[in-house]
Amino acid sequence: MIQRRGYSFIHKASSLLMVICLIPTVITGCGKNSSNGSEDEVPMGRYVEEEIAMPDGVAKGKEIAFQLLKNPDGALEIVSCNRSNTDDEYIYEYDGNTWNKQETDWISKASDLKNMLNMSYGGDGSIYAMYLEYGEKSSQVEIAKIKKDGSIEKVTIDDYKSEMQFDKTPFSFLETGKDSYVAIGFGSGNIYKDGKNIDSFEIGDYPFAYSNNQIMALTKDSTGIQVVDINTGEIVNELKLQDNNIPQAFSADNQGNWYVVSAGGLYRIAKDGKTWELVIDGSLTMMNDPSISIDTVVIGTENDFYIMYEGEEGKRSLYHYYYDKDMPTTPSTTLTIASMEEIPTIKNAIQYFQKSNPDIKVDYQIGLQDNTAMTKEDYIKNLNTELLAGKGPDILLLDGINVESYIEKGVLEDLGDIINPLLDQDELLDNVISNYKKEDKIYCFPIRVGIPVAYGETDAVQATTSLQSLTYFAATHKNPPIFEDQFLNTTDLINIMNLCYSSDFIQDNKVLEAEMKEFLLSLKEMKEELVLVEGDQEEGMDYFSINGDNFGDSLSIYYKKQSLSIRILNNMYDTYPIYEAIEKNKGTVDAIGNQFIPQGLISINAACKKKDIATEFIGILLSDKVQSKNLSDGFPINQKALDEFQKAKDDFTFYDRDSFEATQPSEDKRQEIIAMIRKVNIPITDERLRNLFMEDAKDYLEDKIDLDTATEKIMSKVNVYLNE
Repeated sequence: MIQRRGYSFIHKASSLLMVICLIPTVITGCGKNSSNGSEDEVPMGRYVEEEIAMPDGVAKGKEIAFQLLKNPDGALEIVSCNRSNTDDEYIYEYDGNTWNKQETDWISKASDLKNMLNMSYGGDGSIYAMYLEYGEKSSQVEIAKIKKDGSIEKVTIDDYKSEMQFDKTPFSFLETGKDSYVAIGFGSGNIYKDGKNIDSFEIGDYPFAYSNNQIMALTKDSTGIQVVDINTGEIVNELKLQDNNIPQAFSADNQGNWYVVSAGGLYRIAKDGKTWELVIDGSLTMMNDPSISIDTVVIGTENDFYIMYEGEEGKRSLYHYYYDKDMPTTPSTTLTIASMEEIPTIKNAIQYFQKSNPDIKVDYQIGLQDNTAMTKEDYIKNLNTELLAGKGPDILLLDGINVESYIEKGVLEDLGDIINPLLDQDELLDNVISNYKKEDKIYCFPIRVGIPVAYGETDAVQATTSLQSLTYFAATHKNPPIFEDQFLNTTDLINIMNLCYSSDFIQDNKVLEAEMKEFLLSLKEMKEELVLVEGDQEEGMDYFSINGDNFGDSLSIYYKKQSLSIRILNNMYDTYPIYEAIEKNKGTVDAIGNQFIPQGLISINAACKKKDIATEFIGILLSDKVQSKNLSDGFPINQKALDEFQKAKDDFTFYDRDSFEATQPSEDKRQEIIAMIRKVNIPITDERLRNLFMEDAKDYLEDKIDLDTATEKIMSKVNVYLNE
């Protein structure tokens, strides 16, 4: 379980209220396109995104905004709490220009419990405030009604007369009629009349919206959305998700039409309808930014929307979306970017780029997605065809692709004019970038890096200098073993050692046959020293995903079940359980062989006709404002952003049910990690080349084929790859 300290383990969730305005789908008019002296008609009309400054305390990080809602007068309100003492809560009303703090003496008077988690408005303008207090194993809930004259009434709910289990605790409470209410918790809703629970229904976890005695929420398995009639508890409408993006906020109007917000955009679903109408394209807005999450959507009074977002450390921001009839419906210019798999940093940079360039649309094309049957080989074949024909995307992400082949074919642009000035000013990591210089030209470079590290007992970490020394250590140190018994399978073992030591036999994009044979022999010796799991533990899951957020390897080090672990660091959060484990047992952590994993190998298509635009995008991509975002896809190559990674304070906590509790390491420990990143200088070759011998290496380790046969089969695959 993961918990953010200093704040309730469920964020103070927004109560999505019934609102009073019907929003049309996007209306387009016509303008004139005279870029070539022609009078072509251009469709006009688009929603514009504009940031609204938050209340001063929220903007400065002293307060956490936990609720955005609209009061009975139609004005926006923000509910916030003091960051250092969440019992101190405030309400601000927006007059269209400034936030005005409201009188909130009633907050402390309405309940003996200290923490107001949620507020909503009833039909007569009264406020319903839900208070929550957590104990070690249960929670207490109280509801208060604050009338317009300032008087306070307790709302008696039988379920809340005694303490509740955490999983039964609601996070929102709404009036649905006279003495009638609905309470929404994680995975369920409860209907109350005169204080008694008269019915319940299942839904997915947050978010939800309420309108006209109906609730819209995710389905229980989060594969769709459903509308529940709270009079009967029955599902009256159900829809499949529109795209791969899970909805993060819902709202509704008084006509029963629903609004759904996801990374894909803001959609309208007519009452009882089955069709998703795209009102705002998410790719042109903050909705598609992976560095933030969508918290709440509120519909305004003039065919407009307000969306509150949550960023790092719980910081909220607010954006207004209003219709501009004079804005072209679609930007006049398109910049195309393509990658085999989604890269969060690219998506984040797109948001910054489009803020500065509203007349340019960035079309980010991701080859392999959940709803496609395309394989990696299909993607590469299609891309090769496009590039060799002088076509293809403007900007390329080359992870998993034979870069040397593209350089030889002349399809990549020299990026030296972009990178060299930044290197001269010491803005980027030269220890990383210098590996990508080819005769004073730079055709590609990674936008982030991952660092393979070894940690655990000091002697075990020191033994990772070579596969041979690690194998010897495994043979001579059995208590504890280097890897916990029955923890890895053969595939896991190959993955780990392949990653750490592939540079011994893959050099200059070539496989050295003799060195590869030696690697396979040592790998087989290593296998014989370990107690592995028979077969695959879980289809499609490798060692590094098993030991991601589960931090099982750190627990094994902590409890002395193994002496060593190898892990890829992609962000500072990865270091929390590592340092907790090694500090208890006086161990150490170190980068393996000064190697790094290039993440997001970027280049510009030599046939690109918009090189100035592509260059501007890469400049934003390398800026500290993008690079400093912790998106779990690698450490920054921007020097200033790397310093910010070290200095950033955080209250995130990993813990298990026993005594293991991992918080942010001290600044000197964080400096240790940053020093490793500034020292690594050997790129680990691309994953496709490393993986070419996985199948045959496994067959060899399991005695299905001999060493010579394995070598012959591997080299045949390598030659095909190099000749692509």
